[in-house]
Amino acid sequence: MAAGFQLNNDRGELVLELGGHVLATQPLMLAKVGEIASEWAHAEAELERCLAALMDTSPERTFALLQPYRSAAATATGARALAGATLKGADLDGFNVLIDRFKNIAEERNKVQHGIWVKITSQPGKLGRVKAVDYSRFQVDILHSKNQVATAEAFAAGVTDLYDVNRLAAIVTKIQTLTVDIIQASMGYLLKSETLAKLIK
Repeated sequence: MAAGFQLNNDRGELVLELGGHVLATQPLMLAKVGEIASEWAHAEAELERCLAALMDTSPERTFALLQPYRSAAATATGARALAGATLKGADLDGFNVLIDRFKNIAEERNKVQHGIWVKITSQPGKLGRVKAVDYSRFQVDILHSKNQVATAEAFAAGVTDLYDVNRLAAIVTKIQTLTVDIIQASMGYLLKSETLAKLIK
């Protein structure tokens, strides 16, 4: 049995449904959420490889340096600090622009991966997303409500962060584009490093 919350009105019509299982009611959206998770793991791996190239060290060493940073925002801060020890001027500015994109896309990804999905009958083809704290607050409110249908309808009306397949697909594309740009930056740092090594020889 799926865990979550579902409420029908007196006519047996669905008013509101919340929980992780809700995503399975939209298979195309479910697939895109899976793509977001997979593509993001690739983007993070390429960022670590990029920093390894930048610092002329091993991926293992870079991974160890980034380990203390447990969120995307903290990883971005750590990446800036590591890059700041090596890059200067326009190169550093370009890297920071890349990291700004990483951080912004991470926020979009986190909403998808860590939110609670909501099925609202007035929004066919779409699912809402709420924060875990809002879900918990609703569960407390509905438990003490004298009119659960009215409470559920009021909650549903307040869900404004809506997703459809196109919105999720756009996030996938953003992550893929970011990954390509990180790879290109890595190649640039490697080429500069190899060129410098040849000049020193």
